[in-house]
Amino acid sequence: QVGDQVLGADRQGNTFPVTVKNVFDQGVKKVRKYTFYSNSGSEFNITCTADHKFLMAVSAEYVVNAE
Repeated sequence: QVGDQVLGADRQGNTFPVTVKNVFDQGVKKVRKYTFYSNSGSEFNITCTADHKFLMAVSAEYVVNAE
């Protein structure tokens, strides 16, 4: 919702809080749960739509899940 805080990232991999300024109603979509693991072994989960873009630290490009 507008006003919510979400985690943003830049191309250098720095993360920071961002306030949602606008939302787009794209109807109801299926979501998937992705689990990410850090080099230190910790993990975190993101639940999002299958076409959600992720900024990949290795290539500094946005990647859309191809499944």
